[in-house]
Amino acid sequence: MGNEFLLAANKLNPGSNGYGGSPVYVLYIHAIEMALKSYLLRMGVEKPRLRRVSHNLTRLLEEASRFGLITSDADTDNIVDRLTTATRDAAIRYEMPYEMPLTDDVKDVATALIQDTQPATPMPGDNCHE
Repeated sequence: MGNEFLLAANKLNPGSNGYGGSPVYVLYIHAIEMALKSYLLRMGVEKPRLRRVSHNLTRLLEEASRFGLITSDADTDNIVDRLTTATRDAAIRYEMPYEMPLTDDVKDVATALIQDTQPATPMPGDNCHE
């Protein structure tokens, strides 16, 4: 889960280590959310519990850590916290908060989280039907 959103964000990301538009951030945010939720489902967390956490990436990451997730990117907590702030009250849809991280930093964290949550989320291009 989340791989398709990561691939789409990568295509839209200008790669200039600058700030992308809202669609780029929203796709990376969704990739992160899907990776964490699929990991938690694999760990036995029930869907109603995930619904209570909703789209709060910080809470999802905290929950995944309690279930043993070890993140490989040192910026994960910082980036996830900043993205959570940007998604509060759907703010990212209507205004681009100035505290947004660089898109390449978000890309790195999203890519690492998808790898870190393996095998719950195969990497883009992996054949999950084998």
